[in-house]
Amino acid sequence: VDDSSILSGIEKILIIASVPRDAKHVLALWTHLECVTKGIDKVLISAPNTPWSRDIISVVMRQFRWNNSVNNNTHKFELDAAFYVNDRYDAGLWCDGLKYH
Repeated sequence: VDDSSILSGIEKILIIASVPRDAKHVLALWTHLECVTKGIDKVLISAPNTPWSRDIISVVMRQFRWNNSVNNNTHKFELDAAFYVNDRYDAGLWCDGLKYH
């Protein structure tokens, strides 16, 4: 059985739980966006609901979209973010992201 025919009608969503505390965390998030999104329809960044987190994630998303637009839209997925109380760390943020879609 050809796996591509089975998955063709299924929307593929990648949830990235991110707590972008410093440059290393932002670089890890960027690496995920650049490298592990082939074949993905939507990417949801699930992050803490704090002003600093919202600011950092919005800058990352804006810069990624701009880079993508000047590079002939090589990444075809929809990019979105959701923000939650981070009381269960990254695993909890990932689970919260599941509720978003």
